[in-house]
Amino acid sequence: MELMQLEMFVAVIEERSVQKAADRVSRTQPAVSIALRKLEDHVGTPLLDRSRRRDYRLTQAGEVLYEFASDVIAMRNQVLSRLRGEQTGCTGRLSIGASGPATLQLAPQLVTKFSKRHPLVRVEITSDQPENLLADLANRKIDAAFLPAHPIAYRPNARVVLTALTTFKPNETFWLALPRTGRSHTLKMFQDMVSSGSTVPVQARHRRRPKKHVVCASTPPVKLARLLETSS
Repeated sequence: MELMQLEMFVAVIEERSVQKAADRVSRTQPAVSIALRKLEDHVGTPLLDRSRRRDYRLTQAGEVLYEFASDVIAMRNQVLSRLRGEQTGCTGRLSIGASGPATLQLAPQLVTKFSKRHPLVRVEITSDQPENLLADLANRKIDAAFLPAHPIAYRPNARVVLTALTTFKPNETFWLALPRTGRSHTLKMFQDMVSSGSTVPVQARHRRRPKKHVVCASTPPVKLARLLETSS
């Protein structure tokens, strides 16, 4: 297993295109395709579900390898930056989904804070209905999503984890949706930034318990307003 193979693999997943991945790593498209096949032969199992052409959906093994490979590439970049005396932060791509006026106001604020710390990360924000964002997240078309209300009504995929985010406004709670596995190093950095705010109990609400097929995270809620104030 070579470092360049891992870098090509990460690039294909994040760019969702072999050609764009080839441009990113300065290789030809055939070279990237061959590297992916060799990587799969080395680990002994498929990393991509090829039942849909050009979908580049990860298998379970692919999700595990993608998360570790992303960390390895980030560590390599950090070592090179340190040796060169640079302070560039992490690199990569981050796609955030948001739904509704409130989350569309919140997401750019958090992205702005993140971009100041990591200017080399290419960040995209998309807007759509909650159920579409959850589907895109499960299919890895986006990395994370901010939802405006309790997501039980949207029946999130079991591959998605949900965390409550509170603000200083009374009875205002947002939800952060993340993939259960296969999180990139860039996404972990963004998640750490959001989670760095002071945690407080969520105001008790009378809600029915989620059905068994609905998966919600049990992580503590994060006070977003305090995070935005202290990091400015």
